[in-house]
Amino acid sequence: MQAAPEKVYRMNPWPLVFFFTSIIGLLSIRWLQTSERGLSSPFFAQFFWQATVFVAVFVGICWQVFVVKLLPDGIRSTDGLGRYHTVKWEDIRSVRNICGFYYIQHGKVGAALMFPMFLSQAREFRQDVISRTPPENPFRQFLQKSPSV
Repeated sequence: MQAAPEKVYRMNPWPLVFFFTSIIGLLSIRWLQTSERGLSSPFFAQFFWQATVFVAVFVGICWQVFVVKLLPDGIRSTDGLGRYHTVKWEDIRSVRNICGFYYIQHGKVGAALMFPMFLSQAREFRQDVISRTPPENPFRQFLQKSPSV
């Protein structure tokens, strides 16, 4: 394989923003249905702004933590606990989709890589991995079998 330069990918924040704003919206509707004071309640305004700040902070932290680096000889990303690991392409044993996250098992037990499949540049990421890995690599095979992003 050709030696490609290091490339950094981050998660796409919009799926998380949509998820949390949907929950805030549903809770707001429920509040309006059950509250006598409705929108005039100070609790409602306080809840709405605190929830908005929480979403912004949480999404910002996730955007900073879930960084994926494609290296010439491997990949660097987080495991399920947010610890970073560097894995060489030849050490990858298997790849699965677990609830929208890549779960990449390699030689080190208990340190499987786990990062979101919803990356900002998902198509480019897919092409980069395919171009950097040999045909028998499990990650390449997984990307080639799964539907195009």
